[in-house]
Amino acid sequence: MALPKALRSSLTPQEIEFIAENQQITIVPTRAINDKFELLSGEFGPFRPPLKSKVPLWLALLLKRKGKCTIVPPVWLDAEYLEAKLEEERASAGFTEMPFMWLETANLLVKDAQDDIPHYEQVRNYIKGIKECRGNKAVAGLKFITIDLFSQGFLNLDNLGLMEVNEIKPFFAKAFDEMGKFSGALATDKQ
Repeated sequence: MALPKALRSSLTPQEIEFIAENQQITIVPTRAINDKFELLSGEFGPFRPPLKSKVPLWLALLLKRKGKCTIVPPVWLDAEYLEAKLEEERASAGFTEMPFMWLETANLLVKDAQDDIPHYEQVRNYIKGIKECRGNKAVAGLKFITIDLFSQGFLNLDNLGLMEVNEIKPFFAKAFDEMGKFSGALATDKQ
């Protein structure tokens, strides 16, 4: 499949979710599974309820779909925690600290493990709010850089997640290309 030129240098959201599925997450088996799974990322199992186990997110989602486990959401996927993060995000000029793959993980869990997330609707709304707030900050920062090309200002992009970096990458690449053209033209004009 041919991708548009703007997407050729970055990953698709599906590719990023695929990468995120390799991170470890905690599950609680609902029934005993005596088999061991020998995978490239390690050996998992046997699983015995009510003992918790750490497995890759993709395996947790597979077991969840088959009704063989419940997923223990990460501590940051809590309504109170996300509410505080949203308020902090709105009050701060920079980006608040979140796990590097927070958005991808949250999207996968909200989509496939809704019944394992307490206060699911609130969590989903807070995730959406945080994403929108952070996206607005990135766009505003990009406008600041492109409007104020020759000032000594900067945009702090600390604490952005993988999906967020990937979303703004094409815009930043184009902006920096244009900045390079302008600074090159200025250098030749001064000579």
